[in-house]
Amino acid sequence: MLATKGNVTIRKAIAILQELLCTKTTLGTSVNVANHFSDAVDAHYKSLMSEIKTADLCYVDETGWYKRSKKRWIWQCATAKAVGFMISASRGAQAARELLGDKRDRILVTDRWEPYDALPGQRQ
Repeated sequence: MLATKGNVTIRKAIAILQELLCTKTTLGTSVNVANHFSDAVDAHYKSLMSEIKTADLCYVDETGWYKRSKKRWIWQCATAKAVGFMISASRGAQAARELLGDKRDRILVTDRWEPYDALPGQRQ
């Protein structure tokens, strides 16, 4: 989080953690741990996103987000069984479609932002 949200380099983030935790680690070990974590949660993330794409009722919103000082959009969708997030460079219909898929027989609860109009389904 320090490296992504805090705009701190990975090396500086490691130095902060070493001081806080009174431990030593290397850049290579940190990257390996991050990659291992990413691999470990990948199947769960895909399952979660599949649940969102097939849900009958979705509460959706997007908000501004900065990643390494670049403007991005964090999209979120809450269903009865899951909450998922996606960071995108776009606030447009293509990003909404990437998060939600093309399911036609569902209800989308949105703030009526124009890109949602391009998606299939009923609106509330």
